[in-house]
Amino acid sequence: MRIAVLMIAILTSALAVLAQEQDNYLTLIRKVQVDPLGTLGAVDGCEFSKDGKMLSASDNHGVCRIYRVSDGKEVGKVTHNLLHNKKHHRDGEINAVPFSYDGQYLCTGRNRDGTKVWRTSDWGLEKHLINNAETDGITFSPNKKWLAAAANSNLNIYSLPNFELIKSINHGKRGAVNSISFSPDSSIVAYACSDGRLRILKTDDWKLQQTFSNHSNRSLKSTRFSPDGKYLAYSGGRQSCLVRQVSDWTVVADLVHKGNMKALPGDDNDSDVKVEAVAWSKDGDYLFSSGVVDGVMRVWRSADWSLLTRVQAQEKNRAIEFIDISIDNKVVVGGDEGVIYIYQFRPPN
Repeated sequence: MRIAVLMIAILTSALAVLAQEQDNYLTLIRKVQVDPLGTLGAVDGCEFSKDGKMLSASDNHGVCRIYRVSDGKEVGKVTHNLLHNKKHHRDGEINAVPFSYDGQYLCTGRNRDGTKVWRTSDWGLEKHLINNAETDGITFSPNKKWLAAAANSNLNIYSLPNFELIKSINHGKRGAVNSISFSPDSSIVAYACSDGRLRILKTDDWKLQQTFSNHSNRSLKSTRFSPDGKYLAYSGGRQSCLVRQVSDWTVVADLVHKGNMKALPGDDNDSDVKVEAVAWSKDGDYLFSSGVVDGVMRVWRSADWSLLTRVQAQEKNRAIEFIDISIDNKVVVGGDEGVIYIYQFRPPN
């Protein structure tokens, strides 16, 4: 009798855990410490290669490590410029670590030291595109024609595969470029700036088409087009994430985040706490966003912009700095804990 009761209790507990995993839709695959100083450092950039086989993640001391997704093994490392500090220092932040669409290159963007391009064949330096500038945003165009990179308040466009500068766009000293996104057909590029404005360019002539404000003039941190090109999401200092419909640029959602508003000593402290990251599932049906300083990642349904689930993707008093999603819906999250969390996302049927 006791054995039967015990077996029922174990089965009930197992079913409860399973139900919780199904409710959350996110299963943790692994946790990897990237910054050797842990919470005295941070992970400000983490991105999958376009084929989903590799993953780049930066520390706050000028180093980007590359991991194999299948087993989490470190398979490469590039040193943008080593900063010898025993705690977080803004000048050591690598904020952008994208792979090219053909898989031949990895870029790193660092505060104070611009953009570098690395070969994935041997992790050697291919080019140093920008010197003595802050590079918070870098992205490749899906049509494989361009690389867009921030340089303080400039948006620089380089042609591929030779990385020649073809356009440099400036919108004032207060408009440092924090995040860049091309539409899936590469006809539009959007970039979020520290002056609280989102700017839209047409790539056929690189002329400004639209400018949107977050109505608070607080810094915008992240912007991403949905995979179908229907929506553009962006986030920042209003503690919310806005979503616009690309067809007419109307706001279709204002997703408010509530959480801790005070960073811990040693973190990437900022008097204006922000929603730092947005990313889309590969079918575009779900939008992922960071919380404020609560370590919580939220997942929203694009059908009605309701909250699907939330997961503690950094320690509860740490900020999430970056989210990326692979072609098979693996999710990587980096932040002020100094680690990355890798999840498998399984959306509802």
